[in-house]
Amino acid sequence: MDSDRIEREIMISATLERVWQVLTHPLNWVGEGDQAAFDLREGATIIFEMGDTRLHQQVVRIEPMRYLSYRWAPYPIYKGEAPRQGNTTLVEFMLSEEEGKVRLRVVESGFDGLDAPEGLRRDGAGQNAEGWVGALAALKEQAESA
Repeated sequence: MDSDRIEREIMISATLERVWQVLTHPLNWVGEGDQAAFDLREGATIIFEMGDTRLHQQVVRIEPMRYLSYRWAPYPIYKGEAPRQGNTTLVEFMLSEEEGKVRLRVVESGFDGLDAPEGLRRDGAGQNAEGWVGALAALKEQAESA
């Protein structure tokens, strides 16, 4: 694995519309937080809450049913901090239709630019690499169970 970049992808047996619907569903963005305040638009800051964990995500770009990106502060040392240069990685989702299925690709990059000790950056990238496998599997299950 490249120390600065994670790439994962999965094929989903669902329509592009369904995969986009699941990817952009409020619960996938706010967790236990306020769904009513959810506002998925470019420039918006969304706070994911789970117990005492608050992760800030800032939406960068949206191309409906094709591309979605956000920056987030993924480490405990940034817990509760708003996204800024030096504490965020960029997460990109790319969707494409292929032979009646949807290829969903996620790329997370920017670990080398984080204001964190090298060991924490390396461990965090490894944890996130594993985390994306589970996250994509859960998204696939949700999309295919419709």
